[in-house]
Amino acid sequence: MIRDDGNGLVFCVATLAKRPKYRFRVGQEIDVVNPYNFNCIGDARAVCIGTAPYYIKGLRFIGYLMQYI
Repeated sequence: MIRDDGNGLVFCVATLAKRPKYRFRVGQEIDVVNPYNFNCIGDARAVCIGTAPYYIKGLRFIGYLMQYI
């Protein structure tokens, strides 16, 4: 599912499964504004390449795997 194997910039966005604040579809492109990114990439675009449900201490989360494009 990774578009550019040489890029390698993949990250995960998580939200609670119950009443999620954000929802993404696989293949959806989004604008990323990350004030904590110190690589001088600045504002960029990313695409959702997959989802993964998981549990931490009794809380259900949905993880969205994103890749910079």
